[in-house]
Amino acid sequence: MAYFVTFKTYHSALAKMDSLKELLSNPNARVATREQGAQIMDIVNKHQEQVSVESTPNVDMSTIVQ
Repeated sequence: MAYFVTFKTYHSALAKMDSLKELLSNPNARVATREQGAQIMDIVNKHQEQVSVESTPNVDMSTIVQ
């Protein structure tokens, strides 16, 4: 049983290492850091706010009170 657990752990570590090697060797993969990451997050947040504003229904409060 211990052999199976060790083999399974080793196999998952190899799979993770292979996926990381593929990611690092991909010239199109980029990582945003500091200022660039903050700019990207600002754009994403503004887009999410626009989507939430557009999805909220416009309700006339006077019709609700009656």
